[in-house]
Amino acid sequence: MTHLTLIIIGHRTTFIRKSLAHEEEDTAIEFLKTLPSIAPTFYSVGNHEWYFTQSDYSTFNSHHITLLDNSNCKVEIQGRRLRIGGLST
Repeated sequence: MTHLTLIIIGHRTTFIRKSLAHEEEDTAIEFLKTLPSIAPTFYSVGNHEWYFTQSDYSTFNSHHITLLDNSNCKVEIQGRRLRIGGLST
């Protein structure tokens, strides 16, 4: 079995409120919430995420999904230091 050490989600891989039914949106959010239990999860905010509400951002934070919104962070993965960044447009 492969062990994931890091999950990085880029923009446009997300749900977009205007294009998904409410049930699909809920499924996408529930899926995203499970990722940190598998591996450290980082989400690079892009130009489509202006659809996100403050509640969405709070959900990500409360489920330990690191949001990269014109920011970066240092992490240590398997004893190696890594800087991960994300740019919003």
